[in-house]
Formats: sequence, structure tokens, C-alpha cells
Amino acid sequence: MKRLAILALLIVGAFASLRLAGASASQVVTWKGNGLDSIVPCSEGQTPYLHWVLTPGGQPVDGTTAELSVNGVDQGQMAPVGNSGALQITAGYPTGGPTSAEAVITSGSVTEHAILTISDGCSGETEPSPSPSPSPSPDPSPSPSPSPSPTSEPSPQPSETPPPVHQPPSATPASPVEGQPGFTG
Repeated sequence: MKRLAILALLIVGAFASLRLAGASASQVVTWKGNGLDSIVPCSEGQTPYLHWVLTPGGQPVDGTTAELSVNGVDQGQMAPVGNSGALQITAGYPTGGPTSAEAVITSGSVTEHAILTISDGCSGETEPSPSPSPSPSPDPSPSPSPSPSPTSEPSPQPSETPPPVHQPPSATPASPVEGQPGFTG
């Protein structure tokens, strides 16, 4: 009976060890461009940032955390916010924009359906501030003008007369050269 109890404890201990090893094994969730379209230009005076969210793809293990790297640079530890189980971090906007990112699970675990996304953010480019409208400039292309209405004033005369049009003189047909046959082409 003692042998059976010891064997049972060994088996339970082995499964517990495997579970702990699985929970602490390094998992990496790679960013696939999700949320890139949610980045807008910063308003004047606003600091460029990206808000990253790692959704676990199911119920995560309590205490799950992850380390975020963007373009190969460590951004810090992602931690749960609220009860959703999603891990979040707000990080600076990388020079040249985000081209790659990954979240390395440092404790706990997520499912293979976990997704790393940019929730929102603003780039280093600022939105142009509204400026006064430029004064209208004359349109270089002619546009049709309304028909003139009759007035009692004489119509204006052109200030310059156009140069006369010269017609080229008419050419006389060439005569064949003596001793040469004429061109019959």
C-alpha cells in the first residue's frame, strides 16, 4: 500500500513538474502588422507613441506577463490591464516606424491563437495646423465669360494691333535638269 502511495505521489509530482515547465517555457508571439492602420499623425505638441495589446487567444494563465521588443529594441514588460487577460504597454514610436515586433512570454502562458496588435498611436509626423486660406489667384486658363449686356458706352478698342499674317510665296515647280531624265517617283 505504501508503494502505491509513493508511486502515486511520484506520478502527480511528474505531471506538476511538466505543467510548471510548460508554463515557464518561452513562448513568442510575433506581430504580423495588425493595427498598423490605426496610427495617425500626432497633434502639435503630442509625443509619438504606440499602444500595444497582446490578446491571449483564450483564458491566459494567471500572472502572465511578456517582454515587448519593437524593431529589435526592448520596450518593457507588458502586463494585464483589467479583467480581459490582455497584456498591454504604451511605448515610444520607433524611428522609421514599426517594422517588426514580438512579445516574449516571461511568466504564465498564452494560447497559440494569441495576437499582438497596435491598438492606437501617433507617428512623429504632426498634423498640419490649419492655416488661413490663400487669397484666390487668377486662373491662367481662359473661362467662358457671360454675354455682354448692352451699354451706352463704346466698347474698348484693343491697345495693340496684331501683326499682319504673312503667306509664304507659292513655289514654282522645278524643271528637269538638261540631259537628266525627269523624276517619275
